[in-house]
Amino acid sequence: SLVLEQDAALAVDVEVIGAKPGRIFPTGYRSISNVSITDDAMAVYVEGTHFQFDAETGHVEIIAHPGGEPSADITITLDAAAVTGRKIWGMLSSTDIRGSLMFRSTNKYGPKQLTEFWDVKFRPDGDQTLGSNSTDWANVTFTAEVFADASKPTAFQYGQVTDLPA
Repeated sequence: SLVLEQDAALAVDVEVIGAKPGRIFPTGYRSISNVSITDDAMAVYVEGTHFQFDAETGHVEIIAHPGGEPSADITITLDAAAVTGRKIWGMLSSTDIRGSLMFRSTNKYGPKQLTEFWDVKFRPDGDQTLGSNSTDWANVTFTAEVFADASKPTAFQYGQVTDLPA
């Protein structure tokens, strides 16, 4: 019964201190568009060369800084569409959370890949909850069961791995 609600926002600035290439930053918004980035030296970042973004999740990845710096303070400017009624779940709040799972590697060495599983059911594995007023670290473990999707070709019924450009 939980839903994500987000008001539309225009020309919102999100500041990131010490942004390094290869890192992905959440903006705090979903359904983003018109993304632009400048750094503290007012260099303009070019989409596809210096950054890329996932519009639906609102995440922005720095690919490289225009001057080749190892890190920079950046300002991400974006628009965000209104979002209403998008269902959300508390992590491991139920034993029947079922959906898709995606991992996107951003490793420095080795191949970069996108790994996707079409149909996954998560189950808590232990009694640790995520909610805590403590500053102590806690581990949350879970198991997952991957199901075949008969609508996909035989070799891809469970998921797929796609190599990404370096």
